[in-house]
Amino acid sequence: MRKSAVRFVMVFLLWCCLGFDALAGDAKQPKQEPEQLAPPRQMAPITYYFVPAAPPRLDTRAAWSLFGVDQMGRFRPRVVLSPYGSYYLHNGEPYPWMPEPRLVMPRTSD
Repeated sequence: MRKSAVRFVMVFLLWCCLGFDALAGDAKQPKQEPEQLAPPRQMAPITYYFVPAAPPRLDTRAAWSLFGVDQMGRFRPRVVLSPYGSYYLHNGEPYPWMPEPRLVMPRTSD
């Protein structure tokens, strides 16, 4: 009988503690005001510098594509034969003479 009385007291105390804990949770918390933040600082304006890109590097031998070898083995400026008139490839000036048909190469490139 003693064990049952001890159990009863323990259950009663546990029940009381839980009951009081539940009642304590219903109490309203004091209203907390939001924390005030400092105003933002003024920052100095950012200066951007424009750096132009470097021009593309040209091939050191690209200038030689504007010249062709003649019958004597010398380099001469290339002439473009077009239906609207012949012209020099390197500067676009008109070519004043019509070449002989046997001197014209039948291909489009050397």
